[in-house]
This record gives sequence, C-alpha cells and structure tokens, in this order.
Amino acid sequence: SAASDVYKRQVYTFTMPGVFADRRVAFRSHDVTAKAFAPMAAGGGLMTLYWKREVPRIRNFEREAAARAGVLWSISSSDVAAWRSLHGLTPDGLLGVGIDLERYHAVPAGPSRSVLHIGYLDARKGDAMRRFAREVWPSVRRRVDDAELVLAGRGSEDLNDPALGIRGLGPVDDDAEFLAAGRIFVNPQVAGSGIKLKSIIAMAASKALVGTPNAVEGIDGEDGRDFVVADGFGDYADKLAALLESPERVAAIGAAARQRVEARFSQEQAEAGARDVIARWHEGGSA
Repeated sequence: SAASDVYKRQVYTFTMPGVFADRRVAFRSHDVTAKAFAPMAAGGGLMTLYWKREVPRIRNFEREAAARAGVLWSISSSDVAAWRSLHGLTPDGLLGVGIDLERYHAVPAGPSRSVLHIGYLDARKGDAMRRFAREVWPSVRRRVDDAELVLAGRGSEDLNDPALGIRGLGPVDDDAEFLAAGRIFVNPQVAGSGIKLKSIIAMAASKALVGTPNAVEGIDGEDGRDFVVADGFGDYADKLAALLESPERVAAIGAAARQRVEARFSQEQAEAGARDVIARWHEGGSA
C-alpha cells in the first residue's frame, strides 16, 4: 500500500542485502514509526480499517530494517523504551537533535492574547489540531473573548474562522517571523514519537508551550516550569485560558523554556554527542 511503500523506499535503500555488503550499516531512528501511526488504527470509519491493515505492516518492516543494521541509535530515552516494547530491540545508544538557537534568540514576545501553532496539518497531526479548534478553542474564547488563535502551515488555511478568532495563514516562509505573532504556542499532537521539533523551536523562541504529553515527550523538562502539560482535550481549555489571563506566568515559562532548550538541544551538544557515539562505533563498541 502507499504508506508502507513510501516507508520502504526511505529505509530499504540503506538496509537491503548486498547494497553495502562491505560496509557496516547504522540505523539512526528519529522516531518509532509504528508507535507514531498506531493511534490511526483506533476508532471507527473506513480509514481506521485501512490503518488496521497498514500499521502491522509498518511495524514488521521497521523491526526487520532495524534488525538488519549493525547498530541502532535512538533519538531519545522514551523512544528507547518504545523500541523495546514494540520491537523487542534495545538501541545501542542515543543520537539526539540540536537546533540553531541563535536563529530564535531575539524573537519578539508578540501580543499577549495570541496563541500560535505552526505545522503541516496532515492526516495524523492535522486531526489533533482540527479537534483542538473544534473542542478546545471555543471554550477558551468563552473565558477570554479577545483571544486569537493564529495557525501557519499547509492546511491551516482550512481552519480560518474570523468569527471564532482563528486565523489560518497557510504556508509561511519564515517560522521565526511567524513566532513573533504571539506569546503562547500550542501543540495538541496525540499521535507521534521522537522529539517534536515544533515544540523545542517554540521553546527556543521563549514561547510558553502548552502541549499534550506526546508533544513534550523527550524534552525532559518540568511541567509548570518549562512548559504546561494538558493531560487531555478536556484539560486543555482550562490550562490555556488560565495562561492567557496571566501574562507574568507566560513570561516566566517562556524564559524557563529557552533555558531548558539551551541546556539540552544546542547544535554544539548534538554534534559532540554524535562524534562520541560514532567514534565508539568505529572503535568497535556498542555506542
């Protein structure tokens, strides 16, 4: 099928027998794809039936591809646990992620009543944002009637609703420029794996992140200090509205978020970690 065929083209090139017969092959996992797509197979409807068939195929291929490699590196400790529970494989080490912190260092705070989100609203992540706009945002507006939700990324234009205070901009050229449009960033993602780049980029721009447990997975921060975790869509409106009514707390969380990302996700740290992991692999260690 389409999804597994794309996945095979992306991974199989590096793992099929004979392609690198005289080379040692490393599998660097930026997420656990079977975990990321598993929620698509829950619920009802025709697409659920499709994903019930597709997810096991993705899971089997992912396990096979990783097992063929000489070494498996995971992006986060939470993904290490997922590799073990879903595939029975233990990654040989961590190869994390770093971002250009300087690019987001001087992003302006933006209007205090503007809430932001940027990202391509595809079938998996888009469903969460559509639910947020439908189930969470109206409750927020009932408490904070001048609040505005500003969305960017392909598909966000479909959620544009001036009467509800939602601006869907569609694709934008510069994410740092977009992040100057507000002080709070929401990530309602419920299906996914790995470290969510949109979350750490928002934190690098000193935005107060309000996200699901999935959205902050792998960041290793403290709820209420570095970000705010909404345990479910029913909890989201209360926590977001409370933040909108407390600009001092928004500023404090934004500052702590920047410090957390500086301490954990700089490019220099990522490069140093990669050099160490790869050097140990070349020396014959498990990395």
